[in-house]
Amino acid sequence: MKKSIQFLLIIFILIPVYKLFSQVEFTGYGATGIQLFERPIAIGVSQEVYFEGKLQSDIKVNKDIEAQLDFRGNSFDESVTLREFSAKFGYWERMKIEIGNLKQPFGIEQMVSDEDLELVDESFINQQVSDFGYAERSISIMLYSKYKDEYKNFPFSYYFSLFKNNSLTSGVYARLSYHYNDFIYSINYSFHSIGGDYPVKANAFCGDITFNPKDTKISVEAFYVKNTEATLQNIVLNGDENIFAAGAKLLAAKIFDLEGKIIKGLEPVFLLGYFAPDFDEREFHTIQLVPGLNIYFHDDVRLRLNYSRLLTKNRFNEKYSSLNSLGILELQVRF
Repeated sequence: MKKSIQFLLIIFILIPVYKLFSQVEFTGYGATGIQLFERPIAIGVSQEVYFEGKLQSDIKVNKDIEAQLDFRGNSFDESVTLREFSAKFGYWERMKIEIGNLKQPFGIEQMVSDEDLELVDESFINQQVSDFGYAERSISIMLYSKYKDEYKNFPFSYYFSLFKNNSLTSGVYARLSYHYNDFIYSINYSFHSIGGDYPVKANAFCGDITFNPKDTKISVEAFYVKNTEATLQNIVLNGDENIFAAGAKLLAAKIFDLEGKIIKGLEPVFLLGYFAPDFDEREFHTIQLVPGLNIYFHDDVRLRLNYSRLLTKNRFNEKYSSLNSLGILELQVRF
């Protein structure tokens, strides 16, 4: 009953929007699959089946103003939530303004919609950076410009975002990309001011290079960020307040066109990642190895196979532990 009521509320919201504005476009995806975990039953189940979906409404108010509503739902929460509302103002060719609950521009994975990522899940490094508060969504105002082929005399993309959260956290993000033929060179910076009983000032840095000709993607990325979780714990214990985490990852993917009657293409994917939660104690770290394969039945219909191998060494393990390694089989349909 609860899910039915939520679905009806979404319909009641979207129907008036569709009637009020003549140019409304709906996009999104649906997916279902199974996850196989490498962990003892005392920690959690060894496998889970799931389904999830996204419904995004892009509303063109006029030639200069657009808005977006983004709804998400999944079988884990058994609920539908409004992930994003945003309004975009495009009065100037080289500078757009966007206001709302925005995905912050920090790292390659944050610049791509979830349904367009090569792998089913975000990388382990991105998950950790998100846990520290960097790669996530916030209420913000963002100034940006995306590179187009006709901008040959200005081969840059830029993003500048000011954000404020109800959790007494505010700050800024900046990302600059230089486009040269099939290469993109990018640098990132973020500053967070975390208030409360134990205030913290946090800096985060990221840099990446992407080679992206037709049907191929190779990217290298490195992070150096303040570990806000460990820092807050140490402040309470009167310990070191300057704990920085570091990591790097390499991703490679290539689509091979088959044009068969059923299978239209194959995309092998490989990711190699390294993450150390404390740069001064790099002997404690996690290595991630992810081989994957995307089987295309259509440009927007693909079967995805991933195996995320996590090798972790910490104070409790003299040797590498593969706990929480994960296999995923998922069918995804985009629209």
